[in-house]
Amino acid sequence: MYSWGVATPTLTQAVDQFLAGAGHSRAGTSTQTSYRYALERFFKAAALSTVADLKSLTDFRKALRALEQEFEPATVALTVSAVRQFYRALQVDDPELKDPTVGIRVHIPDNVPEWNVLQQGDPAAMLEKIKEPRHRAVFLALVMQGWRESELCAMTWKNVRQEGAGWVVEWKAKRGKMRRQALQAVVMEAVRACGGKVAPGAPLIPNVGGKAFTRHEVYNLVKKYSKLFGRRVTPHGLRATYISSVIARKGIEAARQLAGHKSIATTQRYSRWLIDSDDPLTVEDL
Repeated sequence: MYSWGVATPTLTQAVDQFLAGAGHSRAGTSTQTSYRYALERFFKAAALSTVADLKSLTDFRKALRALEQEFEPATVALTVSAVRQFYRALQVDDPELKDPTVGIRVHIPDNVPEWNVLQQGDPAAMLEKIKEPRHRAVFLALVMQGWRESELCAMTWKNVRQEGAGWVVEWKAKRGKMRRQALQAVVMEAVRACGGKVAPGAPLIPNVGGKAFTRHEVYNLVKKYSKLFGRRVTPHGLRATYISSVIARKGIEAARQLAGHKSIATTQRYSRWLIDSDDPLTVEDL
């Protein structure tokens, strides 16, 4: 499987070959990027610099402890999964290679714990600390639209169209489902403030280089501002904040549809607010 073309491949070349393999070559850009970052996190945590180091690693738990100190359980679990697949790919070429992830399990607790859901007043206060237009747009899209990181990163102007006095977005979401949602006026205002190119294939929210944000950039952005706010919130936490607020205002079924959940049981896990109001949701409400 691994025809390196060089006597001593670098870790980057090993990852490139892994992603070009049959199991990942057809994956989308966002998925490939996610695997690349996961493997790079592992290399850093395990202090690996060469493929020889990679193949001789025996103490995976040491790297696991380093990962657990810096990242959330879901991120650690994704990293372990990527590393496990990486070693299996390497074993095709080297059957004698030992997989240090054997027997390793990562417990993932509730992915919407209390600390990862903002309460009333928090989003507006947090937004006060975000002055960079692109960063404001990312934050608002997550907390006012409830988009997943992958959805935000993949959103282009092709997904947006004007409808009456407002705007709507349509996109292919998880499991290939087509979703349609009103684009909040405050989010559109923030998007326009980014000054990005308005063209069908252009990213709705461009990064500083004019390209689409990566999931890694979005994660770090949210982590940075939540830390300034004295919290430890993830992008999924902002989505959870949105869903929880909709449950409180519009009911569980409306929240299920807006979140794109198949099962109402999934949506019920997000209920963290108690608000008795049918008023439209605004940034101030959040």
